[in-house]
Amino acid sequence: MNHHYRREKDSFQPEQVFRPEQEGKPLEVTRKLGSLGKEQLQEEHFEDLKARRGLSEKTVKQYIRPVNNQVLEELEGSFDSDTLVKSGWYKYECQICEQDTGPTFNRLEEFETHLEEQHGRTDVGKYQGWIYPLIPEQGYLIKYLDPDSGKTVYGNIRDRDPEPELSKYCQPHQSHVEARKSYRQGIFPVFDEVGGDTLIITEGEFKSLALKEQGWDSLAIAGVSLSQDNLDRLFQISSQYEKVVYVVDDDMGGLLSIPSM
Repeated sequence: MNHHYRREKDSFQPEQVFRPEQEGKPLEVTRKLGSLGKEQLQEEHFEDLKARRGLSEKTVKQYIRPVNNQVLEELEGSFDSDTLVKSGWYKYECQICEQDTGPTFNRLEEFETHLEEQHGRTDVGKYQGWIYPLIPEQGYLIKYLDPDSGKTVYGNIRDRDPEPELSKYCQPHQSHVEARKSYRQGIFPVFDEVGGDTLIITEGEFKSLALKEQGWDSLAIAGVSLSQDNLDRLFQISSQYEKVVYVVDDDMGGLLSIPSM
């Protein structure tokens, strides 16, 4: 793969990398999730994140919001089910099927087809309230912030106490959701100005925030694989530094996902 960003260092345009694209009600849900979490932020959260992640109270207040059952109840009381599903944080759930959870559906059309074909139900409007949250009962919302306005434009949620066999992170589902196609395409930078001696790339936002505490320019990739758009942005940012360091998990996935620069 031929990457040309090194030769174009002087033409770097931050707005091409950091321009937020998400808007509308899906974004309103994520922002509401953050505002409700702010009301739940307590001393025990500061202590937990300092002990487990090395984060200061200032960083927690800027980037992190707790989520719990109370937050979910208030969120569900603030939006209709269709908006919640389109935000990516919920799915439709068939409560007729005899199983503990689900099946679940990302789109109303899929849910409607299932109800008609499997259960002979044709009035999907009666069942639109059957939704299932992807958000854990106890977790932390990591806010992706617009560098100009400081407003939340995207978010990932880290389960506070995940089950060993389950994913630690909750992200808005599927590419059809605007949240998933939006701001920075999964790149989480925590610096004010791009460019300098060293950039540290981590797998996971908490590592990147901890490095920020030590004064390093750092960005995180939200997962172990990157789309071509992600790689383009990553190389654009990296081209502004003399040295780039990777700090990834030991499962090799993150290391293999980033080609050499």
